[in-house]
Amino acid sequence: MNVLDLALAGHNVFFCGSGGTEKTFTVKRLVNILGSKRKVVITYEVSQLSRKTFETINYIAQGVRGDEKPFGGIQVIALGDFKQLPPVSNDLDQGKYCFESPLWKIMFCHNIQLKVVYRQEQKDFIDVLDQIAVGEMSESALHFIYDLSLNNLNENDFGLNFIPHISCTIFDANFQG
Repeated sequence: MNVLDLALAGHNVFFCGSGGTEKTFTVKRLVNILGSKRKVVITYEVSQLSRKTFETINYIAQGVRGDEKPFGGIQVIALGDFKQLPPVSNDLDQGKYCFESPLWKIMFCHNIQLKVVYRQEQKDFIDVLDQIAVGEMSESALHFIYDLSLNNLNENDFGLNFIPHISCTIFDANFQG
């Protein structure tokens, strides 16, 4: 089953995918279709949602709705990318990922990964991004990145009238030539 079929059947669903897999498109379809049929919560700030916050929201929803079901029986469709920034830890929260909660497995029996990249047709580039996301780079990926060095690029490679630069700090970004 796909995300839409599961959501229409009333299931809670978590889905994810790398850039270009049409997560936003899928959310817009879900909002258009489900919004008129039933009350459902669709959220996409779940990537940095901590375990403690996830469990606290559940506790509050159960109390407000007077229902012991996960999230007080509210249908939840969530999406995110856990390969991005982790939840922030502080004195009150250890910053563990929400999927580390035992509640996650109860709440989201359906976890779907969107795999087809629609916005990018260069398979080599997609493979490199996937390797970067998991922190494991092959020799061919390293060579691919090296070949993308500024010495080997021109503006037409991106269909833009400039070459994009990635900087690690605001200071570096402000002083790119």
